[in-house]
Amino acid sequence: MTIRPLQAAIAFVFACTALGASAQTASTGEADTSGSRAAPSAPVSPAEKSKARKARRTEGALAARTEPIGDDDPHSVGKARSSSKEERKAARAARRKETAGSLRRGDIQSGEQ
Repeated sequence: MTIRPLQAAIAFVFACTALGASAQTASTGEADTSGSRAAPSAPVSPAEKSKARKARRTEGALAARTEPIGDDDPHSVGKARSSSKEERKAARAARRKETAGSLRRGDIQSGEQ
């Protein structure tokens, strides 16, 4: 006797349904003893939510006004530029000129060989 693919699929669906139903009936919705789920919390009224939100906003506004923004470490601030725009432009031109000469002489390999 051969099992047809349709019969095998139906048997698989029934098996999965039976396993799923037994897993659902085992769960009561309460916190389990192993501690893998959080304990159910008591319902909170809209007034309590509003009161808690107001307290958090007040605390956040105070922190925003008093605490400094950013990093206090002077090393992370960076350094001011010590050269003018013209000096940087001249240095860039000199580097390009040197690189172009090296490329022409073949000191620097560029592209595929």
